[in-house]
Amino acid sequence: MEEKKPSNEEEKVYIRENIVEPAKRKRYYVGKFFAYICIAIALGVALGGSYGFIRQYFSHKQKQSVEEETTEAKEQENIDKEQIQAFVESYAKEWVEKELEIDTNAEQLKQVYANLSDAIVSVNGIVQGSDEWFNDEVIQTRQTFGVVIQKSDTEILLLSNYNKLKGSSSISVEIFGKEREGKIKRIDGITEICCITLPANQFSLEELEKIMAIPMANSFGAEVGDSVIYAGSPMVYPKSVIYGNISYINKEVSVIDGRYRMLYTDQIALEGSEGILINEDGQLIGWIHKTDNLGQLKNVVSAIGISDLQSMIERLIKGESGAYLGVKGKDVTEAIAKEKGLSVGVYVTELIDEGPAYLCGIQKGDIITKVGEQTVKSLADLERILEEQKANGSISIEIARKGREETKIFTVAATLGQR
Repeated sequence: MEEKKPSNEEEKVYIRENIVEPAKRKRYYVGKFFAYICIAIALGVALGGSYGFIRQYFSHKQKQSVEEETTEAKEQENIDKEQIQAFVESYAKEWVEKELEIDTNAEQLKQVYANLSDAIVSVNGIVQGSDEWFNDEVIQTRQTFGVVIQKSDTEILLLSNYNKLKGSSSISVEIFGKEREGKIKRIDGITEICCITLPANQFSLEELEKIMAIPMANSFGAEVGDSVIYAGSPMVYPKSVIYGNISYINKEVSVIDGRYRMLYTDQIALEGSEGILINEDGQLIGWIHKTDNLGQLKNVVSAIGISDLQSMIERLIKGESGAYLGVKGKDVTEAIAKEKGLSVGVYVTELIDEGPAYLCGIQKGDIITKVGEQTVKSLADLERILEEQKANGSISIEIARKGREETKIFTVAATLGQR
């Protein structure tokens, strides 16, 4: 049999071998397992150590922070305690000083009043009448206060409240525990202040030496905060007294024929009380009057500054009466006149019924610009001019009356009344 030779076209057969990894021994796997265990343990130890270190670090920091905060808190607490203690000590010191000052001031005022107590007296008015049922005679005693303002070899002069003495048939004044016969010398009808005279021959020489007249202050110098004594009959009964301070001053309160400077105190008095204000120097500084009671505060003690009453008091002492027009008003200044188109003068806000101004034709809303030959620019001018006039005398008054279209200027003749 003939042997075939391989041709090129025949498929060549290659030897293919698969390399097979020899089987690993058990020891290899065991070693690798233990290696992983060791690495895990090492990592665990490392992580545990790191955690412990970090925890200890932050715990230390937190402890240190807490200690610092505690220290700061204690320091702040100590500072607060020191500040509180300093404040308390300071407040206590101020309070003690204030209380001592108040006590000292009260003692000084008490001494001032004690030195003047003989100048402030009780005045009694005897009013005679009859019982309406049986026509029996009835004698009523009305009691008020008086203050000695002047003394001479022939008479002692006092100021008192005429409102309580009106209609009295006789008047007695209690001085040094004895009743002395008095007589009303002159009355001011607007303020209802009267002057009472006591003959000096009712007193012994020793008593005349002891009698003192209260000096009068310049009330324009009074200031808020000044200590004052309310004497007379603040608790209705004569010789009662209240201590206090000036709490407010109204420099211009409109009254009949002028204006007053009113002094208001922190004192509260009973309804119907009356009297005077005395300053720390023992001077008469104000006359209690309900001219302006600050709205609802009707029991607040208010007084007319005594300087505004000086000229009236001088007339009472002389036994003279002042002139009376009977108007209330307010100032029309140049600025107001320019703004409102009015005349400069005193704008009439109120007329007293049947008073001289009312009877001569002056009306509310008129502006008084001239009295006699003197120009009037304010209530102060009107007050000063009237003080120069005599009661029952005639005088011309120029007024400006604003109409719908124009302001008319005309003159009226007034017969002044008696205050």
